[in-house]
Amino acid sequence: MIEDPKKAGFWTTIPGILTAIAAVLGALSGLIGVLAQVGVFKTMVPIHPIPIPIPENATPKIIPGNYSVHGRNPNGSAYFGEASIIKNNAGYQITWNIAGSQIFYGTGVLDDQLLKINWENGLVTYLIRDNGRILDGTWANGKGSEVLTLVTGDQQR
Repeated sequence: MIEDPKKAGFWTTIPGILTAIAAVLGALSGLIGVLAQVGVFKTMVPIHPIPIPIPENATPKIIPGNYSVHGRNPNGSAYFGEASIIKNNAGYQITWNIAGSQIFYGTGVLDDQLLKINWENGLVTYLIRDNGRILDGTWANGKGSEVLTLVTGDQQR
């Protein structure tokens, strides 16, 4: 018995096949979007944004306070934590609390638009950005990097 071509279902026609493909692609796009939102796909956030030029006559400042820390070790692994910066007569003191389990201390001075901090593993050099609200730093001879972002501090200075 031969089937009547008029009785063939919609999904076996060209418009039906194209509709099915569009539906599958739409569903996959939605699924990928949801998975990306919940963090299944790890994205690389640039740790070292392009520095914003500071006019020569601008006086950079450091805002004493608490900063969030987002960094990358020389081996490429990421780390997160907090830092506290205090101003004293000799310069600045900083305490890093990395992942709530590692505490590091450093002291340093402001040198033009750079904050240079000596700590147990060498020198961290921060470029002062956004009027002291962001400190963009490198350490381990440029192999490690981190960004400190002001969370709370004396912003009226």
